[in-house]
Amino acid sequence: MERIIISLLIVISCVLCAHGAAAVFYVDPAGIDQVGGGSAEAPFLTIQYALDAASDGDSIIIRPGTYTGAGNYDLTPRGKNLYIHSIDPADPTVVASTIINPSAAGRGFAFVDGESAACTLDGLTITGGRREGSGGAIYCLDSSPTIMRCVLAANTATLHGGAIFLYRSNAVIQQSVITANTANADGGGIEGQHGAFTLVNCLICGNTANGQGAGVDVVSGSADVVNCTIAHNLATYGGGGLYLWGSTGRVKNCIIWGNTGMNGQIGMNPTSAVTVSFSNVQNGYAGEGNIDSDPLFVGLEGSQTSYYDYHLASAWGRYDVLTGQWVHDVVTSPCIDAGDPATDYGVEPWPHGGRVNMGAFGATTQASMNGNPADFNIDGVVDWRDASALAEHWLRDQAGIYNLDGVGRVDMKDVAIFVQHWRWHK
Repeated sequence: MERIIISLLIVISCVLCAHGAAAVFYVDPAGIDQVGGGSAEAPFLTIQYALDAASDGDSIIIRPGTYTGAGNYDLTPRGKNLYIHSIDPADPTVVASTIINPSAAGRGFAFVDGESAACTLDGLTITGGRREGSGGAIYCLDSSPTIMRCVLAANTATLHGGAIFLYRSNAVIQQSVITANTANADGGGIEGQHGAFTLVNCLICGNTANGQGAGVDVVSGSADVVNCTIAHNLATYGGGGLYLWGSTGRVKNCIIWGNTGMNGQIGMNPTSAVTVSFSNVQNGYAGEGNIDSDPLFVGLEGSQTSYYDYHLASAWGRYDVLTGQWVHDVVTSPCIDAGDPATDYGVEPWPHGGRVNMGAFGATTQASMNGNPADFNIDGVVDWRDASALAEHWLRDQAGIYNLDGVGRVDMKDVAIFVQHWRWHK
């Protein structure tokens, strides 16, 4: 009996080990590639060494620095679903300082072994990639990874997809910046063929294609484009912003503006179809809720494309990327509170009009504000109904919209601010 119990304990121990917690491996420019390394105290030197050491479900944490040379480009997880990320993907400063630079020797990543949505790139900058072929920064073949909070800038493909090329891929790309990339054929920013990919909260600007689809090119597939800004891209032929060839597309809550191409902002061949709704398209586009108005992008200095940050100007509050503070403009963008009323706007900061913004920063914590902060019921006037709502939260609310000074609980300081807005109306 004792032997049986011991045997069972051994089996249970083995099972627990096999199903243990996922491992975490670190990469650092000052690390060393050695067997048994990869800990926070003894990180690896190159990213590929970490990818090879990891198992399905593990995490790779890439510390700030510039990663170049052998082992830091043409990276592949080899079919493993890994979480590959910077030390803080939510911090733009960290993302900007965690750089994969192939120095024109190849691309950043290749997903070619069936990686799924569980394989994630998060919070990395890829620049200086160059591929004789397609996908200057990222290439996906029969694989559908998740790409989020990444910056893909100044990459080149001699064929398609200056930044990203997708083939039979259903990849999801979200909260990412795709800028200043070049394709010598089609898809200056992104090209997807024979798949169904999704873009959410992406800024796609300043890309160039010597063919069609300077921003996004869709070939024999489909694309779902939601809350994206596609601006100032340049195509030699069709579709400066978006082009579809034998494909279908859905565009919602987007801004497509300032792109150059023979078919204007959105182009397609006769076998394609696209539904555009609640979007701002230069020169207009048929569809529910669409507008054609200057989006009033914020310019940092001058008027060149590289000096835009693409937040929307707002008299009520706009996030300033230079200072990390909220500032006030003299004008307010018509794209604010103009998205699909059915879209969740819950994370947008107060005040807002109870409706999502168009563009890349809509439905995010950096959405430009609109409306009076004391108009609690968003009816366009600050009156007794708002005063009643303030009274209901007296000495209770600590972090909600009724705490107008943002300090402590609702008290006389908040009442004083409320009085300043009394009888405001649109």
